[in-house]
Amino acid sequence: MSEKYPTRRDIMAEQIEQSQNHQAMQTLQNLGICKKVKDLELYHGRAGNESKWKVDPSFNNSDNNTGNYNVNKVAALSTSDDYSIAKEFAEARSYYGGTPEINRIISNDPDAMVVCSDINNLSKQDRKKANEAISQLCPSIMAGAPIDFINRNDLSQTKPRDFLNDKFGLMFKEDIPRVAQKTGLDQNLIVHVGSAINTQLLLKNGYFNKLCNAFLDNRRSIEVFLNDNELQKQTQSIPINHEFLANFFRSSHIIGALLPVNSVTVGKTINNYLIFDLAKINTPERIEHLEHKRNQFFGKIALKMSENSINNNSNLLQSLNTNLYIQPQEIIEISKQTPGFEEIFEADCGNWEEFKLGEHTETTLRLFDDNYADIMPASTLPIIRLALLVHDIGKPEAVKRHDKANQRKYNVEYANKFMKLNDIDDATRHLITSMIGEGLGITSELIMDRGNVAIKWRLYYFCEKIAKEYFNTDQIDKDTINGFINILTVLQTCDSAAYTTMAVTRASDNTRYRNHGSFNSSFDPFKGFTGKRARLKQL
Repeated sequence: MSEKYPTRRDIMAEQIEQSQNHQAMQTLQNLGICKKVKDLELYHGRAGNESKWKVDPSFNNSDNNTGNYNVNKVAALSTSDDYSIAKEFAEARSYYGGTPEINRIISNDPDAMVVCSDINNLSKQDRKKANEAISQLCPSIMAGAPIDFINRNDLSQTKPRDFLNDKFGLMFKEDIPRVAQKTGLDQNLIVHVGSAINTQLLLKNGYFNKLCNAFLDNRRSIEVFLNDNELQKQTQSIPINHEFLANFFRSSHIIGALLPVNSVTVGKTINNYLIFDLAKINTPERIEHLEHKRNQFFGKIALKMSENSINNNSNLLQSLNTNLYIQPQEIIEISKQTPGFEEIFEADCGNWEEFKLGEHTETTLRLFDDNYADIMPASTLPIIRLALLVHDIGKPEAVKRHDKANQRKYNVEYANKFMKLNDIDDATRHLITSMIGEGLGITSELIMDRGNVAIKWRLYYFCEKIAKEYFNTDQIDKDTINGFINILTVLQTCDSAAYTTMAVTRASDNTRYRNHGSFNSSFDPFKGFTGKRARLKQL
């Protein structure tokens, strides 16, 4: 299928560009601090082996010594905006074997940008503008650096100021024992939280480029000159948080930085665009191939969902349809307004992790946003989010009745009740209950027994059946059936990933923590520099 079905970015471009965060990104571009990748021509030179090369987010981008373990000590891809430089690299790297190969590198993110200048080179007025923009883009402490599952209840009696030096408002290395004595917290947790607070404060106060360089060098501290009335100036080593920086870069669409490098390979100093968010780049051919596959598998479903858009006066459905960037927390809060369901979303899911239904559901919705929302056809988002919203909605009742073995039956029952109260049409309601009931049941079986051909065919015939029912036809092509299989895989991936260390749960006190890794073994190694790329092992 050659037609391209628009993503949410395509549909809501004007709205996004008017948002505060986008305006902040634009400010950094206007001041020359950052450049958009789409405005650059970047090339990577390598020793080829006559196969179609692609960028792999696992950080192993070649089968020779031209991989991306570089002098900056982070996994990244070196590129140049000068074709002749990339050619020199390709020829030098092919000296001992292989064919010189030059690949154009582009981003699948239209907002992707790279750091290309130092804030300190700006005028005082422009530095102020840049720092204000960076402050706007900074995530909260917990969103930028969630704590570990084991520490999820440890911060209830603390405040950010408990971690900081009273005199300078930062946490120094020598402050750690004092904070441990004051709070009773483990020193590793103190370092994690205190360094995240430091990183946010330093980002907002002019240390953007210094922190960027520290990130590329994989350093966990930076030296800072501090004014002291008694000592004039003193240098302090300030702990910083690598995870916070990674999440700041991801939320700001910053995927790399321009670095002058004295290259031994080509024997001269060059401008090197070091790309560290490899999930956001690839060759034009690879990006086109992936878009074609998505359109092939989701196209007809996207078209049908667009034709059968679920428009009514329900606050929930209006929100899902009109705001394709709706936040998971907002979806849960709106859903609690459905009569009789606030206490259900606040109820215990009955698992040892002690998740409330709303917490677990919000986590699955966030995993969908992190992994799929930007690449799926926009018209599929309301229904997929609705399916994730109700996929476990009967669990509290199953727990109350001590009947967890039959929880899918309760999920279907309560999903129907919830969707009727929100005026969901019969066809959509039947589709969603079929997916979260029998559909996820078969998909879950397949995860447990990946080589079972009989289960694979059961899933295929089930998706053929619900496709025929949804499209109201007796003839369904293979691509459409595979589209439904892929949607079920997305739903199951987001549900299962909630029980891995890539998932982040927001507790009622707004603390965020990484979940226990109960299902880690069901997933490919977590890829991407933020560790949020959720892909189930091949079904």
